[in-house]
Amino acid sequence: MSINFKIRLFLFLLTLGFASVALTLNLSFRKEEVLELDASTIEKNLQRKEISIKRFLNNPSTFDSLKSIDNNVSWAQKLIPKLSDDDKFYIYTYDHGKLKFWSDIQILLETDSVLKEGSTFLSWDNGWYEAIKKTEGNFSAVCIIPVKANYPYQNQYLQNVFSPDLISAQNLEIATINDKQVYNIRNVDGKYLFSVKLKSSVISTFYSDVELWMWIISILFALMFVNQLCVWIAARGHVKTAVLVLLCFLSAFRLADLQ
Repeated sequence: MSINFKIRLFLFLLTLGFASVALTLNLSFRKEEVLELDASTIEKNLQRKEISIKRFLNNPSTFDSLKSIDNNVSWAQKLIPKLSDDDKFYIYTYDHGKLKFWSDIQILLETDSVLKEGSTFLSWDNGWYEAIKKTEGNFSAVCIIPVKANYPYQNQYLQNVFSPDLISAQNLEIATINDKQVYNIRNVDGKYLFSVKLKSSVISTFYSDVELWMWIISILFALMFVNQLCVWIAARGHVKTAVLVLLCFLSAFRLADLQ
């Protein structure tokens, strides 16, 4: 058995191996698993934010400083970038139910009377948010976490997607009361917030990414195998046959790509 034959056999087996893995992933792929995996990712990341916000609001000195933040420009200038850019949530303060201070205008509640103490899930004109409220006397502070955008129109800057710090994949959307196959998102205290469902077409998952790479590697090895095979055929004086085999392979690859 020659070295060249062993190389061709090895390349052929590698092609079959990676193609088999890709097919196995494709056949074993279940949308229910994608729903559970992506939804649990949103839930865990949202709960991490809730814990961070509760720690922020339950700090006595921080909470007291919020009571006068509307008159403390230096503190506001320091706090707003940290919360909006780093921690990805917005802060609002109210006195006797009336808005005193806000760190963002993406969502603007003139009164906090619509919010209950603790967590509230809000549907707004431009998306969905979770609000976390803490009250002390007539003063209340509200932290709002962007969950998913819902703009009336979209472009390259405005996209109706989940907040990137909650999840990068965009396979899910907010479910309605009539949807059946859903995953219920709960806050860190175990209380229901909202439900999500799979989009009609799943865009990207870990398994689909792995499958794609398996196909790419398989095709590369297949090209190397066909190249070695054509060189072997041509070396025996059948140049036209070698060219025909190569053209047939490339045509088959092109047809499969179109499908």
